[in-house]
Amino acid sequence: MRDPRREYIRLLQRSVDQFTPEPGEKRDATLIGELADAEYVKGSALPDASGVTRGAASWGVTVAGRLFLRKLEKEVREGVILVASEAMGPSGVSLCCRRSNTRSE
Repeated sequence: MRDPRREYIRLLQRSVDQFTPEPGEKRDATLIGELADAEYVKGSALPDASGVTRGAASWGVTVAGRLFLRKLEKEVREGVILVASEAMGPSGVSLCCRRSNTRSE
């Protein structure tokens, strides 16, 4: 499953100037609609008669959108660092501690 933060990051970065999802890109259209509703991008969703988003267009990112983009990028970046440090596991931590303890003795 994709990290939804990465999807929003991709769309916010693409929306800096303008971005209109291609026909059939329902997920992008839905996410652009959500970003527009939250006032993170200047844009609008194009729902069908039943209210389902079938298209969307954006013509720029708002100040709030830029701040939201930076927040998401930071979360993803810190998450990657956390995953990388967890991959070392407890043995990496205890080895580090053992080395530290043997030096102080």
